[in-house]
Formats: sequence, structure tokens, C-alpha cells
Amino acid sequence: MRKTSRIIEKHMDQICTLQDLIRLAGSIYGDDIPVVWSRASGKEYRRTYRQFYDDVSAVADSLTGKGICKKNIAVMGTLDYYWLTAFLGIISSGNVAVPLDRNDNVLEEKIRLADLYGIYMDDAVKDRENFAAAHGIDFILDMEECCRAAEIGEKSRNGSFLYESAPDDDAMIVFTSGTTGMSKGVVLTNRNIIANTKCGVFFLDDGIQEGGRTIPVLPPTHMLQVTVGLLTPLYYGVTLCFGGGIKYISKNMKDFRPEVMVLVPMVVENLYEKIQIKIKKKLSERKLRAIIRFSETMRKLGIDLRYRLFREIHETFGGKLRTIVCGGSSLDADVIRGLDIYGIQVLEGYGITECSPVISCNRKTSRLIGSVGVKAPDEFCQIKIIDGELCVRGDIVFREYFHNEKETIAAKPDGWFHTGDICNMDDDGYIHITGRKKNLIILSDGNNVSPEEIEGYFCGHPYIKSIFVSEHSSRRNCLVASVHPNFEMFEEAEKTNIHVKIKEHIKEINRRLPAFKRIGKVVFYDEDFEKTALGKIRRFKYIQENNANAG
Repeated sequence: MRKTSRIIEKHMDQICTLQDLIRLAGSIYGDDIPVVWSRASGKEYRRTYRQFYDDVSAVADSLTGKGICKKNIAVMGTLDYYWLTAFLGIISSGNVAVPLDRNDNVLEEKIRLADLYGIYMDDAVKDRENFAAAHGIDFILDMEECCRAAEIGEKSRNGSFLYESAPDDDAMIVFTSGTTGMSKGVVLTNRNIIANTKCGVFFLDDGIQEGGRTIPVLPPTHMLQVTVGLLTPLYYGVTLCFGGGIKYISKNMKDFRPEVMVLVPMVVENLYEKIQIKIKKKLSERKLRAIIRFSETMRKLGIDLRYRLFREIHETFGGKLRTIVCGGSSLDADVIRGLDIYGIQVLEGYGITECSPVISCNRKTSRLIGSVGVKAPDEFCQIKIIDGELCVRGDIVFREYFHNEKETIAAKPDGWFHTGDICNMDDDGYIHITGRKKNLIILSDGNNVSPEEIEGYFCGHPYIKSIFVSEHSSRRNCLVASVHPNFEMFEEAEKTNIHVKIKEHIKEINRRLPAFKRIGKVVFYDEDFEKTALGKIRRFKYIQENNANAG
């Protein structure tokens, strides 16, 4: 029996809070290593599961001992061992963790909305006291002090916390991306987070290895990283390898050699592009096609030679990467198929912050490229399609928007959370997301246009780096394409012609489309669009700009 099956099979029902998960992982995995991290010096640090439990409980009990409970405490800093320990310690003390990004352009607004009592900041913020004082925050969490208490054994641990969590205790406030409007604070309970962690276990059960490694690189302000990228690996006894975030992903993959990664399309596409560049330098097009044909023939015979045939490619990324979980936005199906050729399987899924976040995902043994997989098990999630919109209820669905009863009622008018995403589901239960209801353009002639569909025709084109489609504010039935050209594809002398070339390409696409789906106006942006950490364009901002400058 696999070691990981002991916690999954025997203790699944006992895990109702984050405290339960940490406590059981500490007792079952003991001296196994859940966390490895490196410093700029190159020195590598490790903590066992037992030490990890001690550190989390030290943070929690330090807060409880100070009488701090039911307060909102921000966690702002680089995702590393100390961030994770502070995050879990805050929740395990009965407080509410609020992940924030110090580089967020609306950070001030989120701090105001969150009604913060305290904050954890890492050493990268040099003037922590001044920052806290400027925002009316009374308490700064000192991680070093808390962890030192655990290290020197100031408190004997007996498997308990001073504060014992309940499943319906509020655990997090996570802000939505704000791609279609202002961000809202999503209140998630222990029940929500644990239910989604168990969904991650369900989707990854055949795609994750005992004793394996993963590298958390996505911002911890996004729930995909929290539940699938942090908590699900801890559930399995997998080692989390911290190395400074996405900036150092290439180096860290070589050093830590992960088997599974949780990524967003932008990162996966960059990974695929690097592979393609490396392949083209080594092999001619003709030789590559011959190797691929041979590889596919052998796979049909039950012999997988991809890791030997493309060994050099795999070594670039550590040599062990086999599975990528991808979410946040749609991923080009050609990229998924391309990575398959080299032996890296992409499991594309779908989620939304309000659902903690994962609703559906492909699995290693049951996958349909072009879909976002099948939904999570009924015990955590039920779905219904109402007027084309995906609606969800169950343990993964958030409790409320923080201090926003009006929006909460609007989001769950009939007991179902209305995701705002338009979808269809095939006979085999695979879900296909076709667009955002909020983004849906209803033309004056009655035709409906999904901007995501139109944008999809331009994805991957070498001349276009970013694009989004909206409705012209004053011209009837006119679609506007806002485009940031891919200047890197052109020599300096050719850059003056890039707008002409893009317009020619748009005309070519237009000829293939029904009249009401054709682009009528093109707006060029020299600078790339402002995006969320998951790579989504903050289209709401630019639509407002286009409307103001409409002509």
C-alpha cells in the first residue's frame, strides 16, 4: 500500500479543517520532508512534517495567547516557507488570512476593504512599521519569533492547538481578479478550503507520486495555488520546493526536479515555446517528424520512449516533470498536444475564486483536450446549467462577499452560485467553457457575441501578443479589437508595417466569420495590457478607456 493512501483512505472523513490536515500530516508523515527552500546564498533548508506542524502551531498559539481571534490578518510577501507557516498559523488560531500582493495596483483599496487588524510581511518590506501605521494596522506578525519558539521547544506539543477550529469558521478573504469590474472580497470557510483540497486529491490521484516534488510559483493571492498547489501536495506527503517564485522557475526546475506543477496558460505557453526553440536548434523539421512518428508508433505498441528520445528536453526542466495542472484561463489545445508529444501531460481545469476555486478538471486517465474536464465529486460540488450559465452549489461554494450583502444575494439568487461563465456539457460529462456572461456582447440586431470566441481566432498568431474584443460604444453592431502587437517578431525597419500586417490578418479572419462576428475597428496599444497575476487582461479598465475615446 502506498504511504499516501493511509491519510487519503483512512483519514479522509476526519479532515474537516486546516488544523486537521496539518495535525494528521504531522503525525502520519513524521520525519518526511514537506518543505525545501533555498536562499540567495544557495544554501538549502529543510523542515520535516513534524517540525512543520510545530511551526504552524507556534504561530497559531502565539496569536491565541495574545487574545487575537476572529480578526482579519493580511499575509503579504514572497511565497515561501515562512509565508505558508504564517498563513496556516493565522487560520489555525481562529483568525482570517487575507493574502495580498504588494505589487497590486489596487492594494490600497483592498487593504481598506479588508478591515485589517494585523499583517504579516516578509523582510522585503523594509519599513514594515511605517507601512502598517500608514494603513491603520495595529499588529505586525513576527514570523521569526514564532518559529524560534517552535525550534527551541518552548511549548510541548500534544497534537492540539490552543484554539480548535470548526469547519464553518471563516478562514480566508480572497479578492477576485477584477477583470470585469471592481474586486470583491470572497469569504471562504475551513469547509470550503478543505472540500476543494479533497477535489484536488480526486483530480490528481492518478497524476501525483509518493515522495514527489512540486514547485509553487503562482501568486498565493490566487486560490488555485493555495488549494491545488499547496494543500493538496501536503495531503499527499509531497515536498513543496520554494525558490523565490516564478522569476526563478527555470533554475528551480533544474535544481528541485519536480514531477508535477500547477501553472497558468501564460507560463505553460512560455515553457512550450522554450522546448520548441531548443528542438529547432537540435533537429531539422524532417528529422523531428520522423522521431515523433517513431515515438507514436511505439506508444501504440505499449512502449513509451518519449523520455529517452527527448531526454535533453526533459533535463532542461529537471528531467522528472510529467504532469502540469493548468487553470486560470483557456490554454491553446495545440500547446497541450505539443507537450504530449514530449511526454508532459497537461490537465486543464476550470475554477473561480468563489468556488475555492476548482470546479472541474481533466484527469490523467480520463482527459478530453479542448474541455476543462469533468466536475468534482457530488459530495463537494453540484452543477446546473441555467440559460447557458454554469451554476454551482455545495461545500466548495463561498459563504459571502465581505461586507457586501447586495452582491452576495445577486451571486446566489436561487441558492446556486451563478459563475458568470457560459458553457455546455457533452454526453460524457466533459465541460466546455465558451465565454463570460458578463463579457457577452448583445448587439442591437439581437445577435450575441462571445468575445472569447473571437479572441480565440487570433491566439498564437505571431504578430499579436495580446488582444481583447469589445463592443463599440457609439457605432451600432460594431466590434472593436484592442491589440498589443508582438514587436519582438519584427526587425526595427519593419515595425512601421506591423499595424498594416495585423489589419490584413484581421480582414482574413473576418472573411471566415458571419457578418455580426466581424471586427469593425482596431485599436493599437504600444504597451502591453495590464493583467492579473494569472495573465488575464483587466479588460474592464480598457473598455472604459476605449469608450471615452470612441470615434
